[in-house]
Amino acid sequence: MVEEESKMLPLHLASTSIEIDMETFRRLIEAYPQAAKEKDAKGLLPLHHACGSDLERSHDFVSELLKIYPVAARIRDNNEELPLHHMQNYCFYFGATNSIAV
Repeated sequence: MVEEESKMLPLHLASTSIEIDMETFRRLIEAYPQAAKEKDAKGLLPLHHACGSDLERSHDFVSELLKIYPVAARIRDNNEELPLHHMQNYCFYFGATNSIAV
């Protein structure tokens, strides 16, 4: 199911959801691996979403997404930002001090 205006797939939504556990996240990927390569209306991949969310919780999501689509780390969104920029913005705006080892 795609949300029409946002063009977000379930994997996009799961990438930022605190209610999704790792098992469910993996099942979403198994059900439709192509979703990791799909951009939403803002040009964001699920990796962009995961990098811009709570870093402690999303560490495993980021790792899983990079395993199945490593090129995603070099794909820019509609604002010319890489997933790394989303992570940096999260840290700046929310004062996060955690980091993700990639």
